[in-house]
Amino acid sequence: MKTLTRPRRTLPYFLVVLVLAAIGFVAYSQHSEAGCTNYQDYLHWISSLELPYPTQSIYVQDNYEYIVEALGDVSYSLKIVDVTNESSPVVISSLEAPYNAHSVAVSGAIAALSSSAGSTDGLYMVDVSDPLAPEIIGSAMPGIHGTRLVMTDTLVYMLHNNPPDYSLMIVDITDPASPALRDSVQLPSQPTGRLIHRGDYVYVGAVMLTTVNVANPDSAFVADVDDIPLWDIRDITLYGDHIFVGARRGGWNVEIRAYSLSDPADPSPAGSVVTPLPGSSVFPYIAAAAGVCYIGYDTHYVWMYDVSNPSSMYETGHLPHISQPVAGLDVHGPNLYVLRREIGGNHGYVHAFSVSSPSPLEPIGAVDTPGEALDVAIAAGRPDLAYVADGATGVLVIDVTDPLSPVVVDTIDTPGYATDIELAGTMAYVADGSEGLQVIDVTTSAIVGSVDTPGTAVDLAVLDTLAYVADSAEGLRIVDITTPSSPVLRGVETALLDAQGVGVVGGVAYVAAGGQGVQSVDVSDPDNPWIIDGVKHRDATYAKKVDVVLDRVYVTDETAGLVIVDASDPGNLAILGDLATDNTAGDVNLLGLFAFVGSGAGMRLVDVQDGTSPVMVGGVDVPATARGIFANENYAYIAAGSAGLQVCPTQCGFDEAILAAFTPTPAEGLYPITVTFNNECLGYGTS
Repeated sequence: MKTLTRPRRTLPYFLVVLVLAAIGFVAYSQHSEAGCTNYQDYLHWISSLELPYPTQSIYVQDNYEYIVEALGDVSYSLKIVDVTNESSPVVISSLEAPYNAHSVAVSGAIAALSSSAGSTDGLYMVDVSDPLAPEIIGSAMPGIHGTRLVMTDTLVYMLHNNPPDYSLMIVDITDPASPALRDSVQLPSQPTGRLIHRGDYVYVGAVMLTTVNVANPDSAFVADVDDIPLWDIRDITLYGDHIFVGARRGGWNVEIRAYSLSDPADPSPAGSVVTPLPGSSVFPYIAAAAGVCYIGYDTHYVWMYDVSNPSSMYETGHLPHISQPVAGLDVHGPNLYVLRREIGGNHGYVHAFSVSSPSPLEPIGAVDTPGEALDVAIAAGRPDLAYVADGATGVLVIDVTDPLSPVVVDTIDTPGYATDIELAGTMAYVADGSEGLQVIDVTTSAIVGSVDTPGTAVDLAVLDTLAYVADSAEGLRIVDITTPSSPVLRGVETALLDAQGVGVVGGVAYVAAGGQGVQSVDVSDPDNPWIIDGVKHRDATYAKKVDVVLDRVYVTDETAGLVIVDASDPGNLAILGDLATDNTAGDVNLLGLFAFVGSGAGMRLVDVQDGTSPVMVGGVDVPATARGIFANENYAYIAAGSAGLQVCPTQCGFDEAILAAFTPTPAEGLYPITVTFNNECLGYGTS
C-alpha cells in the first residue's frame, strides 16, 4: 500500500525552504507522461442509485429523475431524485402513486402517471413544481388500463392495453387539474412496447409498427401498419431520422430493426440485425445516442450496436458493468440511464452512464499469469519492470518496456500465497498468506529473509525500517526490517479482528478492518501499537483496502464503494465524502487528484480534489476483478486476478497537484526529515 508521510510538527523556516526547493526540483525534472488519456472522454459509468423495490419507469428532465417504483402488490410510488451531482444521486421526495402505476413522463412542472388498474383512473397528473413536495392534482379516464405514455405541454398520448381493447388515448392537459379525453384511436394489434411522438405522428410499438396521424387531436387515425410482423415490439426509440425497434420475432430471436422517416406517414424498413441472445423469455429495451443503439435484456447485458449507417448495423460490444436483468433504458442529454432489477431479490437500481463518446476505454496491453494476479508494484528507478503478486505462483517479474506486449521474464516462487507486494530499494516485501512476510532481493530474485505471522498476511505497507502487515484475524503485525535478511516481529494489535489493508502516515497506521471499518492505530512505539479511533461508513459492510495521502485516508468497502476519511486528528476520524462504485470495490491507489479504484468490473477513476464530493470521471473494464492497482505518470497497471496483468494509459493532468510531504521528528536538537513526492519516497535527511 502506497503511503505518504504527514507533517506532525512545525519545522524551522529554513528547513521548509529546503524541502520546498527539493520538491520544486523534482517537479521540474519530472518527465512528460507517456500515452496518457482523458478517461472522461470515453463511455463510462457515472453513478448508481439503489432503491428498495423494483423500478418500473424512468423519465429525466433537467436535474431530476422521476422514477416509478413498485412497492408491492397494491402499492407504488413516484420517487424524485436530484442528480445535480451526477456521481451522487439523492432521493429527495416520494409520492404514493396510484395502484399499479406503470409509466411516467414530465413536461415543465407537470408529470403524467399512467395506471394499469381497471378499477381506478388510468391517468394521473402530478404537480412537480416543488420537487420536494410533488402532489396529485387531477386524474381522468376511469377503468382505462393505461400503460406507456408520452406528453407535450398540452397533450398526453397514452396506450390503453386491456384485451381485446387496444387503443391510443389522446388527452388534453391544458388544465392539468382537469384532464379531458380528446380522441381514442383503435389499434390493429396489442401494444407491447413504448410509443414515441414526432411532429404530426405517434409511432406505437406493437406486434407490428403502427403509425398514428395526430395532426388533429380530435380526429386521429391509423396512417400505416408495417407489413413485416416482428412478433413483439418490446421497445422503440427515435434517433435522427430513424426509428429503431427492439423486438422478438419467429424463433425467439431478438432483432433491432431500423425504419426511415423520410416519409413520416409511412416508415420504411432501412436495415436490421439479429442480436446474439435468443431466448423465449428475453424482452429487449432500447435507446440510442451518438450513433450507437443500446439494447438491454431482462435476462442479460446491455449490448451496443453502431447504427450510424442503419443499413449495416453491427455489434460493438456491451455496456460496462451491467450483467443483471435490465428493466428499461432512457437517454437524456449526454447520459444513458439503465433500470436494473436485482437477481434473486426485490431491489431496483438506476445506473447512469456518460455516452457522449460511445466507445469504452480498453487496456492497451495484457499478459496472462499462471496464478491469480492480486497486486502489482513498479520500482521507482525501474519503470520497465512490474512485480506481480500472483497467488500460488509467487512473484512474477514482468518486462513492461513495451506496454502493448508485456512479457514475464522471471518467476520467484514463494512458499505461501502471494497477495500483496511492496518495493523499497532493492528489496521486495511480500504478504505471503499463511507464510507471513517474505523478503526478496530483486537484484538476485532470491528470497533473503522471512518471518511467519500468526495469521494470514494479506496486505502490507513499508516505511523506513518497518513493515506493517495486515494479518487478517490476527490483527496488525509490525515487523522490523532493519536487516532484511533477518526480519523480526515487534508489536501487535489484535483488537483488529479482520485486518485486510494497511497504510501508514508518520506514527499512525490506518487499517481497513473488515466489518470494523477503518481503524487508526498509534505505531509511534513499534513494540506497543494501540487503537486510537475508528469510523465506519453508514452503508459499509466490509472495509478492504486503504491508501493514505497527507491527512486523508481513502478506504474501499464492498458495498459503500470509495470512502474518504478526514484524519487530520487521528484520534477523531470523520467521514469526509464517499462515492458508491458500480461493483464491489477493491484496491485503491492515489495519484495526484485521482483515485484509481479496483472493482469487480474493472478499474474506476475518481476525481478526489474535493474530498467531500468525489466524482467518477471514467474507468476501464478488464476481463476479471481488479484486485490490485499501481498507477504512475506513465501507466496504470492492474492485477486482474485470473486475467493476469492489464496495462492501461494513465490519466492526463495528474501532476496538476504536487503531492509532497515531510515528517520531522525532533530529537536531541536534530530534525530527521522524510520527503515523499507523488507516493514515492525521495529520501531522508537530518538538520
